[in-house]
Amino acid sequence: MRFLFAICVFCCFAFITIHAQNTSTILLKGIIRDIQSGAAVGTDYEITDEAGNKVANAKSHPKTGMYSAALKPGASYTILFNGFDIVKSRQNIVLEPAEKYQEITKDFTVQKLYTGMELYSIKAFEYTGNTLSAESIQALNDIKEMLKKNRNLSITITLLPDIAPPPVQIAAPVIKSKKKGKNEVPVASPIQNHNIRNEIDPTLTASRVEAIKSIFTEVKNLDSKLKINTENRNDPKHDTLKNTLIISVGEVKSLFE
Repeated sequence: MRFLFAICVFCCFAFITIHAQNTSTILLKGIIRDIQSGAAVGTDYEITDEAGNKVANAKSHPKTGMYSAALKPGASYTILFNGFDIVKSRQNIVLEPAEKYQEITKDFTVQKLYTGMELYSIKAFEYTGNTLSAESIQALNDIKEMLKKNRNLSITITLLPDIAPPPVQIAAPVIKSKKKGKNEVPVASPIQNHNIRNEIDPTLTASRVEAIKSIFTEVKNLDSKLKINTENRNDPKHDTLKNTLIISVGEVKSLFE
């Protein structure tokens, strides 16, 4: 009888020990700061596991920037930062296996918004087309969420014409040589990379503007929050990349202003 009792006690102890190991917890904590100033940032953060399941969803302290989340060890996680006055970003973290409770301190940095800040520069359309690219749709949806979060945020979108196709090089003529039986072909100088934009096409531009606005149908008071400029300017940075859509911050204020 004592033998059976001892076996039962051992089995119960083994079960409890294994169960405790499987439910060990890592407390991930730290401070979220602005990457430029180093100041603490209060922002929403969401943590998902490798399967995409949400395991934490909270907000860092508005004054200290402190955050915390209880996570399982031995797994990878993605942390999404998405506050009203920061650039949406993701960072990955891997937690090593652990058999008992631990606290791990890890600080993160985010990019706070400021007036005039360029958020995206994208080739938004195919040449002479008016269908938004997948990249530009994702960027515009991110902007839409930012506008919905902060009623005092305004965004400026600059729409540029397409870069004109490069000129075709004409073959150099053959020149008769003074030497008998020989012809001289001059070496043609290579055409420089001319990044010249087309003239603004009012019809094409109007259709592109409508395609952009269609992303923001859920945003209230859109006219006061979103400004779309159509320009034909020379800008080496954007011209080299052949980008046609520049998204920048018009004005950003605190939610409490």
